[in-house]
Amino acid sequence: MLGYPDEIGKGAQIPEPEILGRNGCYVAFRKLHQRVAAFRQYLKSSAPDAEAAEFLAAKMMGRWRSGAPLALCPMHDDPHIGIDSRRNNDFLFKADDAIGYRTPLGCHIRRMNPRDADVAGLARIHRMIRRGTAYGPVLAAGVMEDDALDRGLMFAFVGANLGRQFEFVQSE
Repeated sequence: MLGYPDEIGKGAQIPEPEILGRNGCYVAFRKLHQRVAAFRQYLKSSAPDAEAAEFLAAKMMGRWRSGAPLALCPMHDDPHIGIDSRRNNDFLFKADDAIGYRTPLGCHIRRMNPRDADVAGLARIHRMIRRGTAYGPVLAAGVMEDDALDRGLMFAFVGANLGRQFEFVQSE
């Protein structure tokens, strides 16, 4: 397709730019540095106690740290749902929580996977396959000061349209 001999033979023509990528897919890779101590400091300064700080973190992410979504557990964590990969993703937004009382409209899981919700048009055109994994050492529990070590997420995206999927989600 790109005109290399091992693809279609010697002397192949490079396709026009508007044809390049048609009916194909793209992969984007991102290394996202996370300031864990700063996140903890923000939670502590914005909440009256540790329980309220955890609730604020859940509202920002849309899930409790166990993985249980606020859509199913809006007021308290349920680790049994969090570890069940079928149950912790078996919910909708538009039908179950259109206004965002349980799962805030601006939280991470709602922005990354709007499911059936209205997000700048049809949610399905922004859906993407994505996977991430942590890199760097874990900042020990309770540590509130940055130790200057690099940590965060490595993130891979696979989709058909970089602008409509990856770039849209990153900008929103």
